[in-house]
Amino acid sequence: PNVVVTEPVPGVFELQLRIVDPLSSPLEWSSVPAAHSWSLSLGIDEMGVYQSLPLANVSGVVVGGVPGSGKTAWLTSALGSFGASAAVQFAVIDGKGGQDLECLRARSCRFMNDDLELPEIAAILN
Repeated sequence: PNVVVTEPVPGVFELQLRIVDPLSSPLEWSSVPAAHSWSLSLGIDEMGVYQSLPLANVSGVVVGGVPGSGKTAWLTSALGSFGASAAVQFAVIDGKGGQDLECLRARSCRFMNDDLELPEIAAILN
């Protein structure tokens, strides 16, 4: 077991006993689940609780991380979950280039995967 101590309010301590580590084994999907709400699934936190990001009235999302951390795999899964909805519009700008996000081209209203200048990016987004 693992014990985590937090102080949610000054002077009040909370002890959490974690008997099972939800991150000890990978979460594997055999297919991309369809989105059922305007929320983007982010994964499981250290408490085993699924976390999501509300997207209603959000104009964009930026995905960042170190090379090899799974950004592209997560992004294609995340966008794929909204792919069947006609209410969702994708504008993909991949500054790195390459073929990693090519599978999203047919579903995107705008798709750029080459080096762009800032004015060109602004023109695409307006």
